[in-house]
Amino acid sequence: MRQTPPRPAWSDMSTEIRQTARALLSGYGADGVTLRAIARELGITAPALYRYYRSHSDLLEHLRRDICTELAAELTAHIAAAGEENGLDQFFAALRGFRAWSLKHPQEFALVFASRRADVAGSATPLDEATEPFGRVFITSVWQVLSVHDVTVPPDERVPRALRPDVAAFRAALLELLASTTEERFDDTKLTMGIAYLMVQYWTRIFGHVTLEVFGNVPMPTADPDAWFDAMLTDIAQELGLADGV
Repeated sequence: MRQTPPRPAWSDMSTEIRQTARALLSGYGADGVTLRAIARELGITAPALYRYYRSHSDLLEHLRRDICTELAAELTAHIAAAGEENGLDQFFAALRGFRAWSLKHPQEFALVFASRRADVAGSATPLDEATEPFGRVFITSVWQVLSVHDVTVPPDERVPRALRPDVAAFRAALLELLASTTEERFDDTKLTMGIAYLMVQYWTRIFGHVTLEVFGNVPMPTADPDAWFDAMLTDIAQELGLADGV
């Protein structure tokens, strides 16, 4: 009598499902990650997937977390490879690594950064994404720059009055996150309202630049896109009063 092969352990099967979903995502985008397609690839029925994930959204959320963890590990490797201990080199290495990863993995980028998470829809909580593994890498890298260098920042009074409550909430969340991720005690007076505001502005510029590249919407095609990105980093260094840092 032919025996039925043993069913994989729960954790092994759960991982195999996510690996299959990841392959479908890379090949066909988020629209290609359907329960029917995953089941077909695995040779099981679609309803069987509900033993492992509550819903299609639940599966995509687990996949998104896997990707965030992978991205954090890659950025950490870029920071380690930078070698220098001046903070700025490591931070810009992380930014270049983020761009390189994004261009290499456009479908993963779209899932993580171009779709609204169901669990934060309508949320006004600061730092929703910074609590992700890759977000913590960025925040701690920025803190290294602030810890090592005397940077030029706008005074608190330069923060638009209408935005001050939001910036204050963002700063408070940053301080809480840094307290939980940095091993050494830090001087929280360095993280002024002006610096918190500047961090939001710079992330908007960097993220916007990378997003335009990923989706092929750059306003000025260039023969050397790497040089264009590096020019932006140079501008940021100069604005921080670190003209020789890049």
